[in-house]
Amino acid sequence: MAIILVIGAASEPILAQTLGNDPNPVYHHRLSQQHMAMTVLLGWGLTNLAAGSVLAAASPGYRDFGYMTAGWGLVNAGIAAFSLYSGPPFDPQTVTLAEYLRDEQLFNRILAINSGLNVAYIGVGAGMARWGSSSRIRQFGSAIILQGAFLMAFDAFLLYHSSARLGDALLFVDSIGYLDIGNRLHWSPALTMRLML
Repeated sequence: MAIILVIGAASEPILAQTLGNDPNPVYHHRLSQQHMAMTVLLGWGLTNLAAGSVLAAASPGYRDFGYMTAGWGLVNAGIAAFSLYSGPPFDPQTVTLAEYLRDEQLFNRILAINSGLNVAYIGVGAGMARWGSSSRIRQFGSAIILQGAFLMAFDAFLLYHSSARLGDALLFVDSIGYLDIGNRLHWSPALTMRLML
């Protein structure tokens, strides 16, 4: 807790000069980046759906790799499309800073959990590809490695920027709110690491 407060206070002049006294740029950055990220995920999903389907239909030797790739593509495209067309998670004009911080911290924690899951996907896929008892299992494993590697890079990028936004948003909280919100945020390893950089 003390580390976050000291480092956050030490970095305040630099970020305050950039952002001024208005937290709206932090909010808008989140919404803009989320839209861009979901657009990338939609493109990745549709590409995998199309390529996997073609591979499954045209290459009998890689049919199972194609099926698994197309399946992951369908899921990723569905998640991205839902996110893009269900509207933003909050309205920057009406959300309070405390509400934004809670939402951003939840997003940050989900990304941290996803990053761990991505490592698990790659590990399971590698085990299937190496020791699978059939060609089908080995091809499924190879497809899972590909998807896990992409999602690891994707989530790591979003996690880094989410942690940066959390650090920036803390600068706009008054001293009592800062301490109160800081107590709720200090368990975020990503935020702690970001503020220590």
